[in-house]
Amino acid sequence: MFGGALDCPRRVNTDCGGKAFDKITVAQVWLKARPVPGQDPRYIRADVRGAWIAFAEFGRRSPLGWEIDHVRPVAKGGGDELLNLQGLHWANNRSKADDWPLWDGAITARHEAVDRDLLTLRAMRRARQSDSTSKTIGDDHGVI
Repeated sequence: MFGGALDCPRRVNTDCGGKAFDKITVAQVWLKARPVPGQDPRYIRADVRGAWIAFAEFGRRSPLGWEIDHVRPVAKGGGDELLNLQGLHWANNRSKADDWPLWDGAITARHEAVDRDLLTLRAMRRARQSDSTSKTIGDDHGVI
């Protein structure tokens, strides 16, 4: 079903061939994450373990940082099909590693640093909205 290679050398946020995921794939994976009640889903969502993630924090090891994970790990035959990709909080991605199908999440819900980061992200969004010439990563794809 998944056509991945078994010995595929990769780094975080890369496809089976080691190439960084393009913006369209990042946006598509973002849309697969769960919306959080009371939060704008363009900016905040939750991964499969309930950890909050922020679109703007893609690729960052921050309280709301997230990465693209291969549900079925590449090392176990997983491929780059959208069906096999998910957005995971970076700490959950490290916890999962190549464990599949059963794994434990490091972060299963919102944590203390999220409130501080949400305030920062909201302030950044307000500043960006006041500058009508600025663009964000997802503008071209209707995400943000």
